[in-house]
Amino acid sequence: MIINLVKPTIFDKSKIISGVTLKNTNNLHPKGISFLETGDFSNDEIKANIDSLAHTLDIHSDLIILQTQTHSDIVRIVNNDSDVDISDAMITNNRGIIIGARIADCCAILLFDKKTDTIAAIHSGWKGTEQNICRKTIEIMHSRFGCIPTDIIAYLSVCACGTCYEVGEDFKSIFPACTVKRGNDYYFDNRKMIMKQLLEAGLNVNNIEISSECSIHNSNFHSYRRDRSESGRMLAFIGMKN
Repeated sequence: MIINLVKPTIFDKSKIISGVTLKNTNNLHPKGISFLETGDFSNDEIKANIDSLAHTLDIHSDLIILQTQTHSDIVRIVNNDSDVDISDAMITNNRGIIIGARIADCCAILLFDKKTDTIAAIHSGWKGTEQNICRKTIEIMHSRFGCIPTDIIAYLSVCACGTCYEVGEDFKSIFPACTVKRGNDYYFDNRKMIMKQLLEAGLNVNNIEISSECSIHNSNFHSYRRDRSESGRMLAFIGMKN
């Protein structure tokens, strides 16, 4: 099965493979293609979906490296031989492998340093954003691979938008610049906050692409807020071509 994707435009397609899987609902998958956050990648459904993505990208499924996400600020450096482990961000300078972050209202951030040929895939829900996992990832890219923030290109994925992402009043104190009150309700703009963090970490505004899609509003994407237990997960991924 060929999986439909949203593809970032900011990365050099001669060097980078990247995208975000859509829901891909069809007769075989009435709830859509999903990369569930079970941590059990031996699950037959997840294996079949990984195989479908590998087929779409014309690579071997063993080259797709995933992680068990826990809304942490754990960042791992991975390579071709890395096992699945707990983290919410992965960094590699290995060509040919695909790294990814699973999302369903949280934001994925894909990074590429064009000078050192280093990539990263970050999962940042509000907890990851509160812990500033983006800054931590960029700092590790700098310390381990010599990446300079102004050389890093970034893509912010589809996620819950600031119009639909209803939160508690406490968010106003956690994210005062990115939480607004409308009537008696509060709404948080996670992408706006992540953008702010990337700029504070030294990225150039012209090197950042931001998806305008909202996972809650657009039914072509998985949304936990909208569908609760019926929600699957998209996969935002990036890899460097050999």
